[in-house]
Amino acid sequence: MDNLHLAQLAPPHFPSGPAATAARTEGLSPTPSDAVRTFAFMANLYAQEVSGDPAASASPERVLYRLRGSNESQTYIFALIEGASPLGEVSSLGLPLIPSTGECPDYDYAGFIQLSVALLEEKETADIDFILDVGYLPLPGEPVDAETRSVATTLVNHGLELAKKLGRTTCQVSSLHSDDTAAEADPFSSAYQKAGFAIKNAERQIKIDVPEQPATVLVPAGLSTETWLDYGIPEQYLDDVIDLLTVASEDSLTGDLSVEPIKWNRSRLNEAHARLRARKAHTLMV
Repeated sequence: MDNLHLAQLAPPHFPSGPAATAARTEGLSPTPSDAVRTFAFMANLYAQEVSGDPAASASPERVLYRLRGSNESQTYIFALIEGASPLGEVSSLGLPLIPSTGECPDYDYAGFIQLSVALLEEKETADIDFILDVGYLPLPGEPVDAETRSVATTLVNHGLELAKKLGRTTCQVSSLHSDDTAAEADPFSSAYQKAGFAIKNAERQIKIDVPEQPATVLVPAGLSTETWLDYGIPEQYLDDVIDLLTVASEDSLTGDLSVEPIKWNRSRLNEAHARLRARKAHTLMV
């Protein structure tokens, strides 16, 4: 398709210093643009249809925080637009920028690329997600048509080129499908094979229903439990928990993927806590 043009979502502007504190106090945050809302809608719809889980989703606000980046990672989002190419400021990657916050022109999106790079470990690797517009997604059980394959291949080729521009030599992508659906049903399957991707790891997600009255947990003699919200770990446990987090990263099952373990320390834990607070999320550690 000759009328497809790639654009980059501009980094969002978040207040800093005293202005950031005031914004948090007043519950203010940047308003996601139509481009970010469309990206979130397309990504959520695909994940929900494949998994059958309406909770498989992320908010546009969460997308903005991913775009904001941190000292650990940076995420980029690119839009494949049908029609005329956007005009305006050009990014460092040589692509026209479209707003991630506030007002945004009404573009006709064919799909999106989300590309994330780690900054502390995995400095040669890029994690890439590809999202098609709902109009190109085949209905369950239907084959992938030629037009969808063409758009999917265009997205994958752009993703690989962008990763190369960012200095990454290894690209990791994922194919999401249910147990009763073959991996080939993924619209990107053919493009992945042509690009030379190989299956390095398979992960199965299992869910269970929590009963209204769960059984009481019996703690073996000599052991006790501690529960901490949002990394609120008491000083006497802090160093041991940091060691356990590092060990857990080293022991994770990642198949044949090239993965460097995460080395946790106090600074990294504090930064994780700050990111949770910034996006108004919570975590529970037991």
